[in-house]
Amino acid sequence: MMTVNREKTARKTTAENHAIPDTARLKTYQTTSSDPNQIAVFCTNVVRREDADKLLQLCAVHFPDCACNFDLEDCDRIFRIRSQEDISAAVISLFRQYHFQCDILI
Repeated sequence: MMTVNREKTARKTTAENHAIPDTARLKTYQTTSSDPNQIAVFCTNVVRREDADKLLQLCAVHFPDCACNFDLEDCDRIFRIRSQEDISAAVISLFRQYHFQCDILI
């Protein structure tokens, strides 16, 4: 079975095409001041799906115009929320009110 080193292939393709700078591949999403939607990413200590579902319900009540989700398979138990305003402090406060850790990751 033949294995391909994708990293070397990607670098070669990038170098040949000069279309994608190396730093551009590392960033998947960057919010700018002209972007009306902001995505905040948090690391949490939420482990159980039931707890995540409860927090998602609370977020839907407290932040009705926002979209949010969990990635419990990630080692940081990621929580993401998309909003038109910076609501990071309110999200952290809500999590702590229910005895969960929540810190800004990005």
